[in-house]
Amino acid sequence: FNEHEATTVVLKKEIADKEISDLAGVIVTGDLTWQAKQEEFDMATKIFKNMKSQFKLDWYDFGICPGNHDLAFSDDTSLKTTQVKYTLQEAREKFNNFYKEIFYIQPCNELCSGRKILLGNYMPIEIVMLNSSTLQQPKDGIFQGHGFIGEKQLEFAASNMGWSNMQSNNNSFRIVALHHHLLPVTYTEELSTDKIYSVVLDAEALIRWIIKYHVNLV
Repeated sequence: FNEHEATTVVLKKEIADKEISDLAGVIVTGDLTWQAKQEEFDMATKIFKNMKSQFKLDWYDFGICPGNHDLAFSDDTSLKTTQVKYTLQEAREKFNNFYKEIFYIQPCNELCSGRKILLGNYMPIEIVMLNSSTLQQPKDGIFQGHGFIGEKQLEFAASNMGWSNMQSNNNSFRIVALHHHLLPVTYTEELSTDKIYSVVLDAEALIRWIIKYHVNLV
C-alpha cells in the first residue's frame, strides 16, 4: 500500500470493529502535518481524497480545523521553543492551499468553519470548527503554538452559524471542535518556566460562549 491507502485500511478496520455501518461525516482537529511542509500537506490531501472515495462522502461531509503544527510561525514547527518568525498570513499559506485543494474555497481569515448536517434519522447536527492556534503575544518572539481563540473568532462563528443566545438550539445537536484542550487532561502538572501548556489560553471565554449558545459536545 501507499501510506494514504494504508491509512484508509486502518480506518475501515476501526469502523468495522466499532460496528459502525456508515459514516455521516469526518471531523479532523488539526496537526495534519509535523512541520507544515508542502509534502506533508500533499500526503494529507491524498488521505482525504481516498477517504472520500472509500466511504462515499462529499467534501461538505469533512470538517477540518488547523493544529499548531499546521501553521508555520517559524522554520521548524516541531520545536516549541523556537521564536516566532512569520506573521499569521505567512504562517497559514500552505494550510490555505491545502484547504482550497480540498474544499475549492479559501478558508476565512479566522481559519474557523462550520457545517450543518441532517442525519438519516432527521437529526440536525451543527458543527463549528475553531482555530485555537492563533497566537497571543504581548512581546515579539516569545513563543509559538500556544492555543488562543479570541472573541472576534467566536463572534464570527456564532454569527455565521445563525446562533443566538436568545433562543434554544431548535433541537439541533451542536458540536464544537478545536485542536487544543479546553480542560486540563492531567491530574496535576509540575511548574516549569520553559513548558508549553496545552489548554487554550482563553478557556473560560470559550466555556462561557459554549454555554451561551447551548453547545452539546466539545
